[in-house]
Amino acid sequence: MPQPTTVNRSSRLLGAVACCALVWTGLFFGCDQPGDAPQQQTSENSKPPSPRVATAATKKQGKKRASPRRQRGRSRRQTRTTAPQSLGLDSVDAVAQVTRSVEASLDLGPVLVVWIVDRSQSAASLRRQVLPRVQKWYLGRPRTAAANQPSLTTAIVTFGSKIEVALDPPTDQADEINRTLENIQIDKSGHEVTFAAIRSTLNRYLPFRTRQAHELVLVVISDEAGDDADQVDSLLETPRKYSIPIYAIGVPAPLGRGAAVVATVETTDGAASSSPPSIQQGPESRKAERIDLDFPAHLPLQLLDSGFGPFALERLCRATGGRFLTLRPPPNGGLAFGTPTTVWPRGDIPQFDAEVMRRYTPDDLSATEYDALVAGNPAMSALRMAADLGHVECLKQPPLEFVKPNEAALSRSLEAAQKLAAKQLPRINQLYELLQQGVSGRTTLERPRWQAGFDLALGRAAAAKARADGYNQMLAALKRGRLFQDAASTIWVLEPAASIESSSALRNLIKKAKQALTQVVEQHPQTPWAHIAQQELQIPMGWRWSEQ
Repeated sequence: MPQPTTVNRSSRLLGAVACCALVWTGLFFGCDQPGDAPQQQTSENSKPPSPRVATAATKKQGKKRASPRRQRGRSRRQTRTTAPQSLGLDSVDAVAQVTRSVEASLDLGPVLVVWIVDRSQSAASLRRQVLPRVQKWYLGRPRTAAANQPSLTTAIVTFGSKIEVALDPPTDQADEINRTLENIQIDKSGHEVTFAAIRSTLNRYLPFRTRQAHELVLVVISDEAGDDADQVDSLLETPRKYSIPIYAIGVPAPLGRGAAVVATVETTDGAASSSPPSIQQGPESRKAERIDLDFPAHLPLQLLDSGFGPFALERLCRATGGRFLTLRPPPNGGLAFGTPTTVWPRGDIPQFDAEVMRRYTPDDLSATEYDALVAGNPAMSALRMAADLGHVECLKQPPLEFVKPNEAALSRSLEAAQKLAAKQLPRINQLYELLQQGVSGRTTLERPRWQAGFDLALGRAAAAKARADGYNQMLAALKRGRLFQDAASTIWVLEPAASIESSSALRNLIKKAKQALTQVVEQHPQTPWAHIAQQELQIPMGWRWSEQ
């Protein structure tokens, strides 16, 4: 009988288990158990303003417009900040929602709409989807306003590493507007000063609001979160004070990650460079609330749709009475999962129902308020520290077959395999111990988002520790001596199993991991956290010996 190497069964065993996990996912997402939606934690200075709409009497009688210096906190678009989005929102829907808001503003008086367009290389696909829809809208509008109708004028600002005013002074000429949109030049720097562009636009066109009594609407088109997202809190006051809604059309933030696409998409030829620019597309929360732990068996689960846009843009739109409109392709029913890619979002990556995800809205707080919230609970603090720990490798496809031509040769192969686990265990242990420090605060977590995030992190860390510790202990036990039951056997095979025979402590750890992960699946169905937990539960956490 030929003797296989120590690694030739590794990929087959864990690979088969991984495939089972992926198939099971299709069944898992067939059940919908939405729960009631408690309100999200919001900052006092970012609560959505109250609505201000034109009544039928206003339209008929030509009622005088409100002063541009309206009472702080008043706006006309509260309902649009909270309405859920359906899966697969496309550019037609997104542009239609923005233009309907612009048209509604014309009931109140003359309107200036400013399109703030990201001209980076990575945003090229987004521009190709959105800008033709904007151009079509302009072509469909009357070329001149009726004598008794307020006027609509347009300005265009573009940004990359620098801000450019592409169309100014504002015009009502559709041909000129569309020609400007058609001729936006790509910025190859790989940097986006999104919030500086918004600030510059507000400063430049605010007099239209304060001195000329125009309605002012800003629309950002960008596929990134912005390299200056830390400016968001300082930007809130002016648009709220003067009721200037800010809309954004963009892509979903990847769950707990800064980017979904590889950095090389910002280069002109897609080639790797020694220092590629960073891509900032997330996270969906003010700071990351998800650990960066490898998945066993190379399951590509690092990239998932969070259900929300990048935090800072979402916060700005919500606070000003606008809305972040997330473009997604229609789900194609595939069971693929995401790793960093050149295309985002993708139809083969699971999308999650907006009504379900409403319960898991990130805390809309200022940086100071958020830090205070996290510091006030051990579980939140532990999850945040664990998320900041960075990338942690797990035991993926270790050697599982050990040939025994003699005791010395077997011992050498076991020692080599143990060294692989020994390299990963310190970081896994550090992650697990960090999360263990937060267990005392778990019972006081009230928001479903934090409950799901902490339980998933603890369950995954415990599972990774159980697999790595168990692997090491099983090899150590074999080194101490074990007899084949069949005298013809020459190979020891370590197989993934539901439990482990070597240690009661490890059996308890496996039980703890399963309890935490099962709790996520049962209490937070149809969410990204439950999706990840379900995949983890399909990969065995223990080990057992067999022989050939």
